[in-house]
Formats: sequence, structure tokens, C-alpha cells
Amino acid sequence: MEDISNRTLATLLIAAIVITLGGTIMSLNRLSQVGGPSFFPVTGRGTTDTGKVNVTIQSSQSIRLMGTTIIDFGAGNVNASDSTCNTNGVNVTTVDSGTNELDCWLVSDAVQLVGTDFDVENDGNVDVAVNISGKSNQSFITTSGDFSATDYKWQFGSENTPGDVDCEAGEPTGWVHFGENETLCTRLPWEDEENDNLTVNVMLRFPANTTAGLFSDTVTFSANPAYG
Repeated sequence: MEDISNRTLATLLIAAIVITLGGTIMSLNRLSQVGGPSFFPVTGRGTTDTGKVNVTIQSSQSIRLMGTTIIDFGAGNVNASDSTCNTNGVNVTTVDSGTNELDCWLVSDAVQLVGTDFDVENDGNVDVAVNISGKSNQSFITTSGDFSATDYKWQFGSENTPGDVDCEAGEPTGWVHFGENETLCTRLPWEDEENDNLTVNVMLRFPANTTAGLFSDTVTFSANPAYG
């Protein structure tokens, strides 16, 4: 048997290497098709994470007085030249830009009596119930000659200016004596800027023999949640 030449051995070695490489490449290609399109697929588990978006919307229960915060009936005296004024006393209100019954209240310096109502606005973002508080008539005019002839009252302004207010429930009718936490409106809405306010008239009556002096009261408007 003749010996195999070196050239033949080299050829067989090269052929074996080529066959081995070819088999390896084919095996890798098949693995890549199973694991994904990449020639050398990335191994390991994919990860996820989460984030959050937060917002906190708070309710705002708030009212404010629009325009005037002071109703001033002025400094003056009773019209003593009119016997009816001496008998009935003074009766002034903020109704219709100010009324002065029988012109019995003479304001100093001939200033015309002009009344301005309280105008309460709901400037929050929820419907509210509104209460009103003030001194009683006898606590307001403390040195009256005749307490029975003294009156200090308020009334819901819609009776005088229809359409200008939008209390949805609970408004009183007629004049009401000032007191502690009287109900002004059980539901004053907030959404409509043109209908989120109400007006309050004020009336003051005192006898002709009331002792001279300055009389003042702080009227408080308070807001509470509107239920129902």
C-alpha cells in the first residue's frame, strides 16, 4: 500500500475544516431563526417600568362682597318741622338706590341720600349656603328714646331687582330682623358668572328722640356647604 502524500493529507484536512465550519454556521443560523432575526441573538429577560401623573383638584368654598362694603346713611337729623316725622321717626332703606320716608332724615350739607345694597358673590367653585349676621335692632340703636319705634332689618334684594340674582333655594320673603346666622340663601351657585351673586337691602328706622351719636354694626356673611 502506497503512503498518502502530504498534499493529499493537506487537502483532506482543509476539507474537514470546511465541513466543520459549514456545519457550525448552519447550526447557528437555525438557532438564530428560533431566537430571533439577529445572527447572534441577545439573551436575557426584557424589563418594564411605570410612571405616574398626579393632580389634586381642591374645592374652594368662598364668598365676597362686590362693590361697597359699607352702607352709610350719613350724618343728619330728624326733620323736626314736620310733625309726622316727629311722630313716626326716620325710616331709611337702600331699596331703589335709597328711600327716605317722608324726607324725615335730613342729611348734613344737603347731601342726597343714596343707598347701596350689599352684593354677595360666590367666587368659589362649589355651590354654597349663605347666612347673614348682625346686631338686633335694640343692640344697634342703644340710646333710643323709644325702642318700640326702632327697626333694623334686611331683605333679599331679588324682591326689588328681579333677574339680578340667582339664589336657587331658601331665600326669605319680606323684611327680616338682623340676628345671628339668619338664612340668606340655601343654594347660591358658582358656575355662571352672571348669576352667582345676590343683593341685600338694609332698612333702618328710629324715633325722633333718639340720642345723638354714631351707631355702627358689622354685618357678617358666611358660607357653608350647600346640601341636597
